[in-house]
Amino acid sequence: SDLTASFVVIVFATLFFIIFNIGVSLWIGELFGKMYLGFFAVAAFYMLTGIILYIFRRSWIKIPLRNAIITKSLN
Repeated sequence: SDLTASFVVIVFATLFFIIFNIGVSLWIGELFGKMYLGFFAVAAFYMLTGIILYIFRRSWIKIPLRNAIITKSLN
């Protein structure tokens, strides 16, 4: 039952995230005067975020995740 509840929450969060990003892209496109520029701006933001996460993946993701898994398995 926990897995099903988590799945439903993840589905709704994903739908919210997608619709929110489309809305932001359209809004930025309106500000720039061309709709496609809004989508490019949002894509550039995610590319920059991905590059930053890739650079700091060890200290921000890998080590904390490893520590959380070890702590969870020992308790």
